[in-house]
Amino acid sequence: MKSLEVSDEIEKWPKKWPKIASKIIEMLITNPTTSIIEMESMLNVGHTTIKKILAEMQSENMIRHIGPNSGGHWEILK
Repeated sequence: MKSLEVSDEIEKWPKKWPKIASKIIEMLITNPTTSIIEMESMLNVGHTTIKKILAEMQSENMIRHIGPNSGGHWEILK
């Protein structure tokens, strides 16, 4: 099982992002098909913030999205 902790690689991220990223990882472990809209409502964070965090997590090879934007799933890499 993957760790719920977000790695030290994200120290350069804006202040609140590591906490949000940890919650996103927890959500994706529980349900890999979680959508950005579901993340927004569950985390009470805006669409743009979620997309930026996901993009940063993908660029650091922490997660990847498999399949189409609508109907795909997330895979935790680290």
